[in-house]
Amino acid sequence: MDRIQVLLADPHQLSREGLERMLEGETYNIVGVARSLDDARDQIEKGLRPNLLVSAFGEAASPDQYAVIQHIRTNFADLRIIIIANNISPALLSQALSAGVGAYLLRDMSTEALTRSLHLVMLGQQVFPTQATMWLLGAHGHARPAKQSRPLRAPRSSRGGRKDPDKYSDI
Repeated sequence: MDRIQVLLADPHQLSREGLERMLEGETYNIVGVARSLDDARDQIEKGLRPNLLVSAFGEAASPDQYAVIQHIRTNFADLRIIIIANNISPALLSQALSAGVGAYLLRDMSTEALTRSLHLVMLGQQVFPTQATMWLLGAHGHARPAKQSRPLRAPRSSRGGRKDPDKYSDI
């Protein structure tokens, strides 16, 4: 199996080195490190070809960071991008989704959760914190009681009965 080529972007040296040590191994090969997304973009535009960009954001993500991600995604569509941040909000989530990131992960996670998330992103999946998923579903961070699910019936006209303006009933 070919190792996944990773470019790390993090403004903090300790974090960059920690991520590098944690990921380097049989599955991942760290091909570059950058202090910022701008630096990462420059390295990619100069010919570095990672499969995965892991970018750690500081306390507050800026719209400029998402613009850089969109630029990278537009010009290097096969590159998977993962954001690691301290927090998330509906606005940050919306910007990340619009920019085309594969995952928005919170720093408060285990190394196993991180590596599994990276693996899922490389398989083409998107990974977001549970809180973010709740926002996507419109629950705004509060779980709703699960609805009793009932099987859908085929339209009445296909069962030989009268035609019903509703395509399906939830009996």
